[in-house]
Amino acid sequence: MAEKNATPSIFTLLSFFQKALHEQPGQTLEEFWGKHSNVPPQQAQLLTPAFLQQQLYGQIARPWERLKRNKTKKSVLKKIMATDWADFEILNLHPTLSRKPMTLSFVLEFLRNAISHDKVRWDKDLNATFADWDSNKLRFSLPELIRFMEAFEAFRQS
Repeated sequence: MAEKNATPSIFTLLSFFQKALHEQPGQTLEEFWGKHSNVPPQQAQLLTPAFLQQQLYGQIARPWERLKRNKTKKSVLKKIMATDWADFEILNLHPTLSRKPMTLSFVLEFLRNAISHDKVRWDKDLNATFADWDSNKLRFSLPELIRFMEAFEAFRQS
């Protein structure tokens, strides 16, 4: 591991956490953190744009690509409005797109494209703005993005 005062990567931290759960399950979270970082626990920043970008790929982009092959489930997503899963802002949408219903199928494809083509931007509060090549943009707050990802996972497992 890198020096203790360096903040470990999320992957490294999760690896150590898994090991600690098996070997030292009674250890407090503060004790665990103190073994791996000199940053005070109150100042820890574990959610980073890079980590969230990986989560988007694993929770939206890749699963959407697989789900598109399931015609039955895909057809259901064409009928459900995206706001049933989460609230988000439409920052810019070309008039031809704005005439289409904002279905889950449309939003999932939009998010997948933005994620896959590195067109996601994060602000200081970790709100995500997804864009396409034509400057169409959707913005999710972090809590709503998590809600959306959880709803998509529940749908895939149903």
